[in-house]
Amino acid sequence: MLKELNNKLFIFFITSFIFANELPEGFVYIDRIIPDISIDLKYYSKNNFVGEKITGYNGPVLIATREVAYALREVQSDLSHFNYGLRIFDCYRPQRAVDHFVRWARNNDRKMKSIHYPDVKKKNLF
Repeated sequence: MLKELNNKLFIFFITSFIFANELPEGFVYIDRIIPDISIDLKYYSKNNFVGEKITGYNGPVLIATREVAYALREVQSDLSHFNYGLRIFDCYRPQRAVDHFVRWARNNDRKMKSIHYPDVKKKNLF
């Protein structure tokens, strides 16, 4: 199933769009399809390499195409037999977020270095 998922699906996630609970046709909220999925959206929180919520992430949501969500649900089901499960991290990168990262890269802020990039110089992150 994982091989099929990798070979046949182009996966992309959108965390920055909330359309008053209405999504574009063909898109769904992943946690409504897979209630037991683990979601870790660090860019929506302060617990990321910048140390603040990243511009462009407007809600703690994960959105995917319906096909992707149902394929991931099958993978989640298969993994549950082994007491494993999927964890989805921030995946979508809106341009506003990239702009935020670039602004951060140009300043002297290193408050999250010891947690998120202890062995890498800030200038080498990009």
